[in-house]
Amino acid sequence: MSRALDLPDAAIWRRRAEWFWQAHDANAGPAPLALDSRGEVLLADLELAFCAGAWAAVILIAWALVEGVARDRAAETPAWAVPPDLDWLRARRNLWAHGA
Repeated sequence: MSRALDLPDAAIWRRRAEWFWQAHDANAGPAPLALDSRGEVLLADLELAFCAGAWAAVILIAWALVEGVARDRAAETPAWAVPPDLDWLRARRNLWAHGA
């Protein structure tokens, strides 16, 4: 049994990183997210987990990142509606984190 993981395939990593940033840019909307230092670190962790193929970690980290942004937006605009994608992400996060 190996005590260390093999390094990921560089070509797969590169393709995933390109896809990640294309999806990020396509979904960022007209105004880029104003992330604080915690958000920037979470975004870097999200990219790392995505490129590594750690899909459960992607869901957990994505929710941590999105939840903070959503709270900030709700505080700025009390009538801000939660988009359906956030409900989907929250449900997946709850499934992975709590089994419910």
